[in-house]
Amino acid sequence: MVDDSTMNRKMICKLFTKKGISCDQAEDGSIAVDMMKSILKSKPDSWNDTTTASDEIASLQHGNYDAILMDYQMPNMDGPTAIRAIRSLGYKGVVIGVTGNVMALDQQEMMAAGANDVLPKPFDIDKFWDAYNRTATNTQSFR
Repeated sequence: MVDDSTMNRKMICKLFTKKGISCDQAEDGSIAVDMMKSILKSKPDSWNDTTTASDEIASLQHGNYDAILMDYQMPNMDGPTAIRAIRSLGYKGVVIGVTGNVMALDQQEMMAAGANDVLPKPFDIDKFWDAYNRTATNTQSFR
């Protein structure tokens, strides 16, 4: 979960941990990019392209993220810039924008940067699962 609001990050991560899903946090896009660099640097290239359930489980065990939730407006590096940078590192997982910007142009910018979907704030866990399951490259649902 990448958001400059501590409260938003904690609330969203709490929703996931209640479901038994771990959630890392970053307070801006540059920190998220650094986290991805660290993870992707330590793994063979083949782990970036998970296509089967067993590959996905192996990927999870080695610290890969199934999904990244990215806020739009943040200090240091905004969401679209961070999404482009993370995609350029080879990350092929789900990226979902989570933003208070309801203007279509802002949502389109996140999609153009590489987001699979954009959800409005306040965050709705059911809408997240719908978006995740629509865009996930695997057939396994974590819901």
